[in-house]
Amino acid sequence: MIVLAAAMMMAAPGAAPSAPIQERRALGQCLSKFVHDKLTDKMEGAAFKAAAKNACAAQAAAFRAAWVTYDVEMKTRRADAEQNADGQIDDYLQNSTDSYVDGTTPAKPKGADTASAVKPASETTPPKP
Repeated sequence: MIVLAAAMMMAAPGAAPSAPIQERRALGQCLSKFVHDKLTDKMEGAAFKAAAKNACAAQAAAFRAAWVTYDVEMKTRRADAEQNADGQIDDYLQNSTDSYVDGTTPAKPKGADTASAVKPASETTPPKP
C-alpha cells in the first residue's frame, strides 16, 4: 500500500512553475521611480525611453531571464518565450514613457479643441424667412 502511494506521488505532475512576480514588480517599481525622478527634466519621449531602458537594465534583464525560464517550463518554445519577454519589457518601457510625456506636457485649456470649431455670429448666415 505504501509503495502504491509513493508511486502515485512520483507519477503525479510536478507543481506548475510560478510566474516571475517579484522580478515584474522590481521592473515596474524601477520604471515608476525613474518617471517620478525625471519629471522636472523635460526630456523628449524617445530620450526618456532610452534613459529609462538604461536606468532599469538590471531589473529588465532579471525579469527577462525569469520570464523566459517560466515560459519554457510552461512548454513554450524558447524563441517564443524570449519574444514574449521582450514584448512585455517593451510594453513596460512604452507605458512609462507615456506616463512621463503625459506628466510633462502642459494640459490644454478646457474647450481649446472646440473653440476653433465654433464660429462667431458674424460668420454665420441668418436663417431664410
